[in-house]
Amino acid sequence: MKKVLLYGMDDETSRDVQKIFEERETRVHFLKNQELHEVLLDVLEREESLEMEMPEYPMTLCLFAGYSKDEIYEVIGAMTDRRLKKPVFATVTKNNIAWKIGRLLVDVNEEHIEMQRLMSQKSE
Repeated sequence: MKKVLLYGMDDETSRDVQKIFEERETRVHFLKNQELHEVLLDVLEREESLEMEMPEYPMTLCLFAGYSKDEIYEVIGAMTDRRLKKPVFATVTKNNIAWKIGRLLVDVNEEHIEMQRLMSQKSE
């Protein structure tokens, strides 16, 4: 099963991203703020939800479930081709599947900030 959890995207971007995943026969679920206190596995097992709401955290996330590395790069390429603002990308792992989604958002965002810092140091 391929599924993607999306968080924090504006309406226009989310519609464009949703089209990319529909082309790949992927179930899409827009995370709700109340789901941030739930375990990732429980949310993954739910029916998809296409309703969005204002995010509690100031970040955008695209969390892949059931995707290979090549398939993820293909999606990132499709977003680049459409000139979409890219979210922070992450995948479901055997470790994070038992985490609450809020913890996952914080952890992924911290990793993203650290990677950006390291990349800016390399370019100096």
